[in-house]
Amino acid sequence: MYNVTVVNTVASGWLSVNPGGVASTATSTINWGSSGTVLANGTMVALDANRGITVACGGTGASTNFIIDVTGYYR
Repeated sequence: MYNVTVVNTVASGWLSVNPGGVASTATSTINWGSSGTVLANGTMVALDANRGITVACGGTGASTNFIIDVTGYYR
């Protein structure tokens, strides 16, 4: 379980948080619509065998800084 926050966004775009090594972007975790947006979202993601995740950013000309706060872990 985690919260993800996007800051310093450029253009409109999205982040997809996936298990480590999974680059699929079939769904987004958080979306923003313009530059300078600050947004947060909480959700869950499965970890890979090394307890890793993959974060993908998409959108035409989009970029962002992001913060991930782990709020819980369970098996």
